[in-house]
Amino acid sequence: MQGICLPKDLCVAVCGAAHDSTYMIAINELHLSDIEDIKTPRMPRKSELNPPDSNCIPAGCIDYGVDKNGELAKQDTAGDWRLAGSDVKVGFGFELTQDKPNQEGHLLCRVPFEATGSEIHASLEYCMGPSAQGGEGLCVYLVDPSVEGWDQHFDGSGPMGFMGKKGAIVGVGIDQTGSFAGKPNHVAIKRASDGEMLGEAVALDHDAVTPEDEWRKIKIKFDIKDNTCDVTIGDKKVLDDVHFTGVKIPKQVCIGVCAATSDKHFAICVNEVVLLDVEGEDAEIDL
Repeated sequence: MQGICLPKDLCVAVCGAAHDSTYMIAINELHLSDIEDIKTPRMPRKSELNPPDSNCIPAGCIDYGVDKNGELAKQDTAGDWRLAGSDVKVGFGFELTQDKPNQEGHLLCRVPFEATGSEIHASLEYCMGPSAQGGEGLCVYLVDPSVEGWDQHFDGSGPMGFMGKKGAIVGVGIDQTGSFAGKPNHVAIKRASDGEMLGEAVALDHDAVTPEDEWRKIKIKFDIKDNTCDVTIGDKKVLDDVHFTGVKIPKQVCIGVCAATSDKHFAICVNEVVLLDVEGEDAEIDL
């Protein structure tokens, strides 16, 4: 129902009409049922996108915002943070997969960030595990909010659903199995438009999986003047001055994270997702 936003509270009604006195219309057993627990969530498709100015939450998505008490709360209309996927929820941070096969999840901050300098700094924490035999991994990406459908379409392709996601520009993948970076336990940068790898994939000096319930920091510096990127995971810089080809990062961006499992699987969670300008001032909600 494109352009229509159904409220949580509603009633049902039926109307009928006839132009002949011998014609009768009757109804019975009228009721409403909630089948949310039966229907399996999925990624919203392109054909289901709402108008660009819509305040509706797309099918398969859950929105969150900060309430008057400063707490993260689920929203009935479009919020600052959007989760999309088969089994996503807020619990141990933002839970993008649930240690089940063939899952995909996205977290998108819908608050645009306006760069005032030449650099954009992204940071977050991730927890991935518990089994080192799991997969696939996660990808931190920048989004152009001027692209129609950027905050509604999550039906991308590739091992983590990053390639072809509406508005996605460039992403940094932490790859456990090798489907994204080409080699297991490697970090790589890719263009969203065609999945082309930018620079070489670099091996982690530890497993991509984290110890149980332990958060690992990711810091990414995007130099929008020189079109380069640095990536630090934990305390080690793993990528340094990787040059973008065929990519131009605009001054206004948003940040997203996607994660996926295949037949190999584990839980993937993220937290403390934030964008900073070169002066180090917060421009996103720090959660």
